[in-house]
Amino acid sequence: MRIGIVIETRSQVYQEFGRGASAYVGKIEGGLELISVFSHYSRSLIESELDGLVIVSRDSFRRIASVNLPVLFVDRRSIPQQRTALNFADQMIGEIGAEYFIERGFENLAFCYHDQKQPKRDQRRMDGLKKAIAAAEIGLPEPNCFAVSDKASLARWILSISKPLGILCSDDSLAADIIQICATEDINVPQTVSVLGVGNDDLICSLSEPAISSIDVAADRLGYLAVQTIHEHLLGKRTLGHPMEILPRGIVERGSTDVFPVSDLFVRGALRFIHDKIPHAIQVGDICEHLRISRRSLEKRFKSSLGTTINAYMQKTKLDEVKRLLRDTDFTLDQICTRVGYQSSRSLCRAFNSSTSKTPTQYREEFAKLG
Repeated sequence: MRIGIVIETRSQVYQEFGRGASAYVGKIEGGLELISVFSHYSRSLIESELDGLVIVSRDSFRRIASVNLPVLFVDRRSIPQQRTALNFADQMIGEIGAEYFIERGFENLAFCYHDQKQPKRDQRRMDGLKKAIAAAEIGLPEPNCFAVSDKASLARWILSISKPLGILCSDDSLAADIIQICATEDINVPQTVSVLGVGNDDLICSLSEPAISSIDVAADRLGYLAVQTIHEHLLGKRTLGHPMEILPRGIVERGSTDVFPVSDLFVRGALRFIHDKIPHAIQVGDICEHLRISRRSLEKRFKSSLGTTINAYMQKTKLDEVKRLLRDTDFTLDQICTRVGYQSSRSLCRAFNSSTSKTPTQYREEFAKLG
């Protein structure tokens, strides 16, 4: 069985997609072959040589989409009838970005995107950002959203908006542009402007100074499920026609967001202590002793500044670390309990299931890196 893939290879996101697709083929161990399809291939050649087709490239969309084969589209919302689309969860990407900045104490948030590049995708991410801001228990201003047409207009926008500021960018290259402009204008990143990208392109993120924090959109998982879906359809195990979304893995933290701009110094100190000490087992009393403040006073200040309790914040931070360890390591549950401070794997599983509606094992199977 031969499945063709029309794919752009210019960004790491699409390369990760290809890696995930190859991981599925490797799991099958024979009987399935992936074929790269290029834009100059004729319709007759594609139909004679392939059993199914996965289309990722926008450039070849209109001509190749009409082939008389089962077709699955990736990262497209507008598709022909009787076709299936597998997409990134764009609104959730916006929500994750906003929640991340809010949890770190930001009051001014912004969303920056390329003018007319992918307007529908960017609108969904913007909607997610606004939804998370509206849901926050502390009153926050509307986000400042800006469509970038050129670097000069981007620089003027950065200089004009209120700071300290957390900016969610539509991709990592735009995040790199913002950091470069901030360096030119003597604006400190992350102290004055904190920058979060999307895509987790290792090369772009690591070469920036400071390195760029970014949302991992799980492109490898998207590739895996795309080939799995079309393969299972060809085997008669699945029907096409229903759009699906792939949830992002989460945020890969680097230097561009390493800041807590809370005005209350005790709350800022508590946040720094929590994030520096995780993955070690800590209690609220440890934070109070470190800051030399009473528990009651700290809890009151924390709730006033962030709209949540310090216990709830610590629990979420611990669970975020558990998720990271499940995704990025092969540690056992007992090892994770020891590192993060749960008394037993049972208590970890109970807290994890309450937060995610999944067991740790289910989460690891769904979100672990492929290949």
